[in-house]
Amino acid sequence: MQKNNPIDKPNLDKPEFQISNFKFQIYNSPHPPKSLFACDAPAGNGRQVCDLCPDWSGLSIKTLFKLGIIITMMSAMILFSCNSMKVDETIRSWESLIKVHLMHYPDMQADDIYKMVYQGVMGPGHLGTDFQKILNYLNREMSQIEAVSQIKLIENISPDSSYIRINLKRFKYDSLPSEKLAAIITKSARNSPDKIEPFIDIWIGIAKRVENGKLSIDQGAFSKFNQSIIENNYPVIHHSKDYIEKYSPSYRVVSRKVWESEKWSGKKSP
Repeated sequence: MQKNNPIDKPNLDKPEFQISNFKFQIYNSPHPPKSLFACDAPAGNGRQVCDLCPDWSGLSIKTLFKLGIIITMMSAMILFSCNSMKVDETIRSWESLIKVHLMHYPDMQADDIYKMVYQGVMGPGHLGTDFQKILNYLNREMSQIEAVSQIKLIENISPDSSYIRINLKRFKYDSLPSEKLAAIITKSARNSPDKIEPFIDIWIGIAKRVENGKLSIDQGAFSKFNQSIIENNYPVIHHSKDYIEKYSPSYRVVSRKVWESEKWSGKKSP
């Protein structure tokens, strides 16, 4: 009894390949035969091709084309579903962070939520990359604030902690060098995103959360604010009057990665 030869891995780069005792020829034609392959093995049970060959004789080109469309649509639906799940997860993470900030700053308005999310996505890019201007503006503000020890130096403003706020009042108390912070701001600005579309997608998701009552914010005031933001093409804005009067914010936004790459010295290391 003759032993079967081991099955060789077919080389589809060639017009012909051989598996065991059967030789196959790949058809490269707009009008293929009943089988996708032609083989020189004897047919069995009245078939025109061997049992190893896929028999497409019952399917027309039109049917195959329709099957291709269906498979493509199903793949697109699966991909869309996966992307939607990822977007929903991102929005939920932002919702959780906003709730944390609302706990610490209960007088936050829609303006302040927008500003935090904008900073958390876009970074300090709107400040530009002129080191001297950034330093001068920083020193002027540092000269106008009091040093405070009872507040945290760093505040997270993005779910993945990519961007943070550096509290200048604590920064001054820790006697940290403004020149180094200005350099970090400048480097962070250079590496900030230049496209606003990712922020817009996130903000739209947050607005839907507010509409659905997921966030405890005045929906009427939020809707009015959101309409203004859309009409002005999602601009950079200031904190609300209530937030400024209540919390007197004084900080700079930087990349956490850039911040942590520096070595610090002062009253207390960050």
